[in-house]
Amino acid sequence: MLRKTSKNLVKNVLSFTKVKLLYTRITLTRYTAVFFWAALINFIIGVVFQGISLQDHLNGDHVVSTIFQTANLNETTMGLPLLVGNTIRVCDGVPGVEGTTCNGMPVTHGSADTTDLLAAALLSHNSSATMGARSTSDCSLLLNKRDSSLDSARPVYDDNGKLVGVTPDGQILLDLPCITSFVWLAEMLRDAKREDIATLTFQIWLLTLAVVTILNESLPHLGTVLIGHVLLTGWAAFRISESFRLKSIYETAIVGGPCRNFDPMGNWWDVRLSHAIPMVVMNGLALIVMGGLSIKLFRVYAKQTFSRVGATAQIHHLYKLVLFLSACLQLTGFFTLVSAAIWLDKIGYGPVRPFVDHFPIYLAGSVITAVFTIPWLVLGWTSVRRERRNGLIAFFGLSFVMLSIAIAMFASPIYRFVFDRWPFFATMTVTSFVVMLATAFIGALCGRNFGNGLAQYCKFLGEI
Repeated sequence: MLRKTSKNLVKNVLSFTKVKLLYTRITLTRYTAVFFWAALINFIIGVVFQGISLQDHLNGDHVVSTIFQTANLNETTMGLPLLVGNTIRVCDGVPGVEGTTCNGMPVTHGSADTTDLLAAALLSHNSSATMGARSTSDCSLLLNKRDSSLDSARPVYDDNGKLVGVTPDGQILLDLPCITSFVWLAEMLRDAKREDIATLTFQIWLLTLAVVTILNESLPHLGTVLIGHVLLTGWAAFRISESFRLKSIYETAIVGGPCRNFDPMGNWWDVRLSHAIPMVVMNGLALIVMGGLSIKLFRVYAKQTFSRVGATAQIHHLYKLVLFLSACLQLTGFFTLVSAAIWLDKIGYGPVRPFVDHFPIYLAGSVITAVFTIPWLVLGWTSVRRERRNGLIAFFGLSFVMLSIAIAMFASPIYRFVFDRWPFFATMTVTSFVVMLATAFIGALCGRNFGNGLAQYCKFLGEI
């Protein structure tokens, strides 16, 4: 009992000591205090805006999902959506692979001709119907244009027992080509939700780095925080232009195409833009503020670091190289893990899943990359500072394995298809690959200078 009480007391003392140290570092100068509060406020505002964006995409996904549920159609078995110009095509395989056929969505007018597939789906949706043997030709899905939620839509039969549509009193005919065209929109919304979750994670990661920057007076973390804000602002700006492009495609390829001016999304696109624009403004202001504070803090921390003991100009140069290596390690770690996560989620759910022929191989490659990332970070962080050649060799070995897996992925048609059609995934994977390659190169430069006193200098600074 006494031992347990002693352990708890030690833990409490250590926790209090860490908090006290953090408070001391935050209040070290007015710049460190402003930097901390700016990072915290930016995190809170960023999470709120990103949460609103996620809710917008959840709302849009609900509308599209209701369309499929009303027709009792499974979007994962309807084919792989492909946008060609202003036409949405649905493919029975991966586009570009021999034997794959992609069919466009025809535009019909008046009472649309329908297919036995839609009729059978609608019949199965009506659990109380006993008309399975009835003729199902000339059937269509009738929806109420004014009811954007589509929750009230139900199957309707004519006097002869034919299924003619669903709705209480609708005026808009929504046939199979129209319904099928929403597969593209559903996948776009699902990708947007993945992006929102990844960006939320990035916000948390940035706040953590900001705290570590102040706690350790770390130049590498300071540089990584600034780079992170640049990436956040750039992506938020890109999302604005992407929203306009996607809205134009939706209005042309779906509403103005097979759906004949039927628009269940209503003003959803305008609401999405009204929330995205303030996010860009907020990120831009945060970048300016954090950029100015980072410059001030860099001068403070650099002066403290390089004024300690008389190090030679060569040591100062090597240490700056090590700082750059540390920033690259942190960036690579985050982007590598997120890239693996969103790739697995992409091929594990939605219309892409039926066309993934070697899922266990993709799973193994992603898991290996994720598992190797942690020791790769540790080896890269410690082997250079301690001038351990064996550790650096192991670091290069892991780098080779992870880079090889990334390159090998491009041999897969489904990977190339996702890479070409999803800008966020392409950005994450390319950034991860390029920064990892740069990290390995900088590590090699550091390794060439082993034995020049860098380990002793880092030891004096208390970093190893």
